[in-house]
Amino acid sequence: MYAIELYQEALRAFYEAHDPINEADASRSLGDVQRLARQFTEAETGYRHALEVYRTYKENFSTIDALTGLGRLYLEEEQLEQATNIFAEAFNLTQALEYTLGQADATLGLAEVSLLQHDVSQAVTAATAAFQLYTDEHNAPGMAHASRILGEIHLQRGQLSSATSMMEYAQRTYRATAFQIGVAETLAGLGEIQRRRGFLEQAVQALLEARRLAHDFQNQRVENKALLSLGDIYHQQGQFGRAKSAYNDAKVCAEGLSVLDEAHGDMYPGARGVAEAEVRLARLAIIAGDMKEAEEHLAAASNTMSKSRRAEQVAAFASIVRGQLLLTEGDFVQAEAYFRAAYDEAQAQQDPLLVAEATLGIGQAATGREEVERAYELFLEAGQMFQTIENADGDGKALLGIAQIYLVQESWHETIATSQAAITRFHQCGDAIGQADALLTLGLAYRGEEDFEQALFNFEKALQLYEQQP
Repeated sequence: MYAIELYQEALRAFYEAHDPINEADASRSLGDVQRLARQFTEAETGYRHALEVYRTYKENFSTIDALTGLGRLYLEEEQLEQATNIFAEAFNLTQALEYTLGQADATLGLAEVSLLQHDVSQAVTAATAAFQLYTDEHNAPGMAHASRILGEIHLQRGQLSSATSMMEYAQRTYRATAFQIGVAETLAGLGEIQRRRGFLEQAVQALLEARRLAHDFQNQRVENKALLSLGDIYHQQGQFGRAKSAYNDAKVCAEGLSVLDEAHGDMYPGARGVAEAEVRLARLAIIAGDMKEAEEHLAAASNTMSKSRRAEQVAAFASIVRGQLLLTEGDFVQAEAYFRAAYDEAQAQQDPLLVAEATLGIGQAATGREEVERAYELFLEAGQMFQTIENADGDGKALLGIAQIYLVQESWHETIATSQAAITRFHQCGDAIGQADALLTLGLAYRGEEDFEQALFNFEKALQLYEQQP
C-alpha cells in the first residue's frame, strides 16, 4: 500500500534526524495503516515502539492514542482479554488528563469487547456514552463508529428500526469520508436487517456490495459476515445450491483469518465464522435429507468450537440445528433436550432471535410427542417473540405450527385461517419452502371440509413450489 511506503520513508527520515517524537508519531500512524491492512504483527511492533518513546518523554496524550490503536488491534484479533486491559489503561489515563476524545475512543473499544462477549447491557451503556462524548466534541468519524456499534447492538437485540437508523447514519458519514471498510461493515449490517424484515431484494443488493468492498480491501471478517447473510437469504428462497456455495465461501474466508495460538490454546479470530458456516451447511444437509453429511458438519463445528472461546458462542445455534436433525429422525425427546439447551444458552447470550427459534423447536418437539396443548402454548409464545423482533419468517413458522395442531384436531376453519396467515408471512419474506408447507396444510384442511376443488388447487401450488427447489 502506498500509505505504508510513505510512513516508512517518514520513519527513516525522522530516525536519521534524531527526532524521536515525530518518529514515534510516524510509527503509530504506520501501525494504524498496517492494522487496517491486517498486518497485525508489524502493526503491533509499531504501536509498541511508539508507546516506548511516548512513555520515555511523558507524551501522555500520544500514549493514549497509541494504546487505543493497540487495543483495536487486539480487538480485531479477538484477543479480548488483552484488548480490555489496554482500553482500560487508556481510559484511566484519559480521566487524569481530561482528554475527551481519548476517553471516547477507549470507551467505544470497551463497548465492542462487551458486544463480542455478548454482554449486551454493558455494550449499549458504553457505546451510548462514547457517542455522547464524540457528539460533545463534534467528532463526525467517532460519531459514525459509535453509531455503527449501537446499530450492531440493536440488531442483536432484535430492535431493527433503531438498528437501521444507526447504521444508515454511520454509512452516510463513511461514504462522505470515503472510509470504504466502514461502508462495507454498515452495508453488511443493513443487509442482515433487511433479511430479517423480509426485504430480500434490497438485502441481497446491500450484501453483494458489502462483499465486493470487503474483498477489494482484503477484509475477510466483513466478507465472511456478508456471505453468511447471503447464504441465509438463498436458503430462505429455496436456492440451496447457491446457499451452499455462499456458506463454503464464508468458511474459506474465516479459515484465512484463523490462527492457532499455541500459548493460549485458542484459535482466533476466524473460528466463529468457520463454526457458523459449518452449522449452516448442516442445516442445508438436513433439508436435503443427507443426515450423514449433517452429522459431519456438526462434528466439524463442534471441533472448531472446542478450540475457541469466541466460537463457543455458536453453541446455541448448533444445538438448535442438532435438535432439527433429531426431529427429522423422529427422536422428539432428545430433540427437545437440545432445544432447551439452546434456549438457556441464548438467554445467557441475550440473543432474542435464538431464544425464539429454540422456543419454536421445543413446540415442534412437543407436537411430535403429541403434547398438543403444550405445543400450542409454545407456538403462541414463539410467535410473540418473533413479532417483537420484527421477524416475519419466524412468525410464519409459529403460525404454521399452530395450523398443524388445528389440523390434527380436525378444526378445519381454524386451520384454514391460520394457514393463510402463515402463507402471508412467508410470502412477505420470500420463504418458498414455508409457503409450500403452509399450502400443503391448507390443502389438507380443505380436503377435511370436503372442498376438493380448493384442496387440489392448494396441493398443486405446494407441489409447484417444492419442484422449484433445486
